Amino acid sequence: MEITLPVTLAVLGAAMLHASWNVLVKSGADKELIQWGRELEDAHAAVEFAGTSEQVEALFEKQDKLIAAIVARRATSLEGLHVKARATAWAIESDLGILDPNEETTAHLRVAASLVRDLLAIGQKGFNGRA
Repeated sequence: MEITLPVTLAVLGAAMLHASWNVLVKSGADKELIQWGRELEDAHAAVEFAGTSEQVEALFEKQDKLIAAIVARRATSLEGLHVKARATAWAIESDLGILDPNEETTAHLRVAASLVRDLLAIGQKGFNGRA
Protein backbone atom coordinates (compact mmCIF):
# COMPACT_ATOMS: atom_id res chain seq x y z
CA MET A 1 0.00 0.00 0.00
CA GLU A 2 1.37 3.36 -1.03
CA ILE A 3 0.63 6.66 0.71
CA THR A 4 -0.51 9.31 -1.73
CA LEU A 5 0.96 12.79 -1.94
CA PRO A 6 -2.18 14.52 -0.53
CA VAL A 7 -2.22 12.19 2.48
CA THR A 8 1.51 12.72 3.06
CA LEU A 9 1.08 16.50 2.84
CA ALA A 10 -1.91 16.37 5.20
CA VAL A 11 0.07 14.36 7.77
CA LEU A 12 3.08 16.68 7.48
CA GLY A 13 0.79 19.72 7.76
CA ALA A 14 -0.86 18.31 10.88
CA ALA A 15 2.55 17.55 12.41
CA MET A 16 3.70 21.08 11.66
CA LEU A 17 0.57 22.58 13.23
CA HIS A 18 1.08 20.40 16.30
CA ALA A 19 4.74 21.45 16.60
CA SER A 20 3.81 25.12 16.13
CA TRP A 21 1.18 24.84 18.85
CA ASN A 22 3.71 23.28 21.22
CA VAL A 23 6.19 26.10 20.57
CA LEU A 24 3.49 28.71 21.12
CA VAL A 25 2.31 27.14 24.37
CA LYS A 26 5.79 26.49 25.73
CA SER A 27 7.10 29.95 24.86
CA GLY A 28 4.53 31.41 27.26
CA ALA A 29 5.07 28.74 29.92
CA ASP A 30 5.03 30.27 33.37
CA LYS A 31 5.43 33.80 31.99
CA GLU A 32 3.33 35.34 34.78
CA LEU A 33 4.91 33.12 37.43
CA ILE A 34 8.39 34.18 36.30
CA GLN A 35 7.35 37.84 36.38
CA TRP A 36 6.07 37.42 39.95
CA GLY A 37 9.41 35.85 40.84
CA ARG A 38 11.25 38.89 39.49
CA GLU A 39 8.95 41.20 41.43
CA LEU A 40 9.48 39.14 44.59
CA GLU A 41 13.23 39.32 44.13
CA ASP A 42 13.05 43.10 43.65
CA ALA A 43 10.85 43.55 46.72
CA HIS A 44 13.15 41.34 48.77
CA ALA A 45 16.20 43.37 47.73
CA ALA A 46 14.40 46.70 48.30
CA VAL A 47 13.82 45.94 52.00
CA GLU A 48 17.50 46.63 52.66
CA PHE A 49 17.16 50.14 51.24
CA ALA A 50 13.76 51.06 52.69
CA GLY A 51 13.93 54.28 54.65
CA THR A 52 10.98 53.87 57.01
CA SER A 53 9.23 51.09 58.85
CA GLU A 54 6.13 51.85 56.75
CA GLN A 55 8.11 51.20 53.57
CA VAL A 56 9.45 47.95 55.00
CA GLU A 57 5.93 46.88 55.99
CA ALA A 58 4.62 47.70 52.51
CA LEU A 59 7.39 45.61 50.94
CA PHE A 60 6.61 42.69 53.27
CA GLU A 61 2.94 42.93 52.30
CA LYS A 62 3.90 42.95 48.63
CA GLN A 63 6.10 39.87 49.20
CA ASP A 64 3.23 38.09 50.96
CA LYS A 65 0.88 38.79 48.03
CA LEU A 66 3.44 37.68 45.48
CA ILE A 67 4.19 34.49 47.41
CA ALA A 68 0.46 33.74 47.63
CA ALA A 69 0.17 34.13 43.85
CA ILE A 70 3.27 31.98 43.27
CA VAL A 71 1.93 29.26 45.56
CA ALA A 72 -1.45 29.26 43.81
CA ARG A 73 0.03 28.87 40.30
CA ARG A 74 1.30 25.50 39.09
CA ALA A 75 4.73 25.58 37.49
CA THR A 76 5.04 24.02 34.04
CA SER A 77 8.71 24.71 33.33
CA LEU A 78 12.11 24.61 35.00
CA GLU A 79 12.02 28.40 35.27
CA GLY A 80 8.65 28.21 37.02
CA LEU A 81 9.97 25.63 39.48
CA HIS A 82 12.97 27.85 40.11
CA VAL A 83 10.65 30.74 41.03
CA LYS A 84 8.76 28.50 43.44
CA ALA A 85 12.01 27.22 44.96
CA ARG A 86 13.29 30.78 45.53
CA ALA A 87 9.99 31.79 47.12
CA THR A 88 10.16 28.74 49.38
CA ALA A 89 13.76 29.51 50.35
CA TRP A 90 12.75 33.03 51.36
CA ALA A 91 9.83 31.64 53.34
CA ILE A 92 12.09 29.17 55.18
CA GLU A 93 15.10 31.39 55.84
CA SER A 94 14.40 34.90 54.51
CA ASP A 95 17.81 34.66 52.85
CA LEU A 96 18.89 32.29 50.08
CA GLY A 97 22.49 32.31 51.26
CA ILE A 98 21.87 30.54 54.58
CA LEU A 99 19.54 27.74 53.46
CA ASP A 100 21.08 24.66 55.08
CA PRO A 101 18.93 21.54 55.48
CA ASN A 102 21.07 20.28 58.36
CA GLU A 103 20.36 23.41 60.38
CA GLU A 104 16.57 23.06 60.25
CA THR A 105 14.83 22.08 63.48
CA THR A 106 12.27 19.58 62.16
CA ALA A 107 12.34 16.75 59.65
CA HIS A 108 9.77 18.39 57.36
CA LEU A 109 11.81 21.61 57.22
CA ARG A 110 15.03 19.63 56.56
CA VAL A 111 13.37 17.80 53.67
CA ALA A 112 11.83 21.00 52.29
CA ALA A 113 15.14 22.87 52.58
CA SER A 114 16.97 20.00 50.86
CA LEU A 115 14.47 19.90 48.00
CA VAL A 116 14.56 23.67 47.57
CA ARG A 117 18.36 23.75 47.65
CA ASP A 118 18.50 21.07 44.93
CA LEU A 119 15.87 22.80 42.76
CA LEU A 120 17.75 26.08 43.02
CA ALA A 121 21.00 24.38 41.98
CA ILE A 122 19.36 22.60 39.04
CA GLY A 123 17.58 25.78 37.98
CA GLN A 124 20.77 27.78 38.14
CA LYS A 125 22.56 25.23 35.93
CA GLY A 126 19.68 25.43 33.45
CA PHE A 127 19.85 29.22 33.29
CA ASN A 128 23.65 29.33 32.99
CA GLY A 129 23.57 26.93 30.06
CA ARG A 130 21.45 29.26 27.96
CA ALA A 131 22.60 31.85 25.49
